[in-house]
Amino acid sequence: MKNFLILSCADSNRFDADINHKRYANTHSVEYQFHTVTNLSNPFFIKPYCISQALSEGYENILCIDDDAFFINQAWDFREIISKYHEDLIVTQGRKKKSGTTFFNAGVMFIKNTDKMRTLFEKAPRVSSQEFQKSWNSDWGPCVGNEQPRLIYLTQTLFPEAVKILDYPGFNAAEIEFHKRKSFIDTKPPIVHITGQNKKGKLERFVKDTGINLP
Repeated sequence: MKNFLILSCADSNRFDADINHKRYANTHSVEYQFHTVTNLSNPFFIKPYCISQALSEGYENILCIDDDAFFINQAWDFREIISKYHEDLIVTQGRKKKSGTTFFNAGVMFIKNTDKMRTLFEKAPRVSSQEFQKSWNSDWGPCVGNEQPRLIYLTQTLFPEAVKILDYPGFNAAEIEFHKRKSFIDTKPPIVHITGQNKKGKLERFVKDTGINLP
């Protein structure tokens, strides 16, 4: 089996995040792949499709990062997360908002190549909205999105013990944290995630607030 892979996928290359991702991957001598939609039956599920493919190709450990998330601490070694926790899926809790707190954010995920994870990402695109909405637990937070609520529903109903959820911000800090508190950058967060609407504007704001040029 192949050891590590950093993976990103999207319906299009919106923010040139692959430049940032590849730079980080090269720094740590890790393979990087970026995929856009090509001939998929449902392009909304490109992420689980790509993860399933990578698992089937034998990658043992995958860091999947969204195309609106960027590495900002080149010294951070993502492999330490994989070795620190024994769970198969390692994620960060969502940021607290007026609408509620998402159980976990699927924008940055560490995935180990196990039977449970292969089952999870194969099943996710096949779960209907009616199925997970009918069984949704209010403790899981807002039921919104494509693959994210499906991953929450499937992990919590099939194998909750396989998931490690770190307290927010963990390794997945939203851009607003850097804007609200200028000293937040001093905590050396590894990744900034440009969440929500007006992503281009938030990306420009992050660069202005921190002096970190992206991608």
